[in-house]
Amino acid sequence: TGIVGVGMENCARVPRCPEVCLPIYDPVCGSDGQLYINHCRMLQQNCG
Repeated sequence: TGIVGVGMENCARVPRCPEVCLPIYDPVCGSDGQLYINHCRMLQQNCG
């Protein structure tokens, strides 16, 4: 029969790593206690 959509609540989420982050200063404190220049940089440095 094939695969059908069942809704997002039943899916495992695989985080995507941002390839490019804009140089916008909007500081974010991560749960690791580190300060990142912005949310994108935090994701980029902790992805993988």
